Amino acid sequence: MPDNRLRFHREALNAVRAVWPEQLPLTIVHGATEQSGATS
Repeated sequence: MPDNRLRFHREALNAVRAVWPEQLPLTIVHGATEQSGATS
């Protein structure tokens, strides 16, 4: 299950890395809230 939650982010980051110049910094900010009793 956790792999599915991260799949989009991983694929997007890999796509950006493929075209982003290596000499430039690449940073991301990720915020999340997981609520007790939430279903996915």
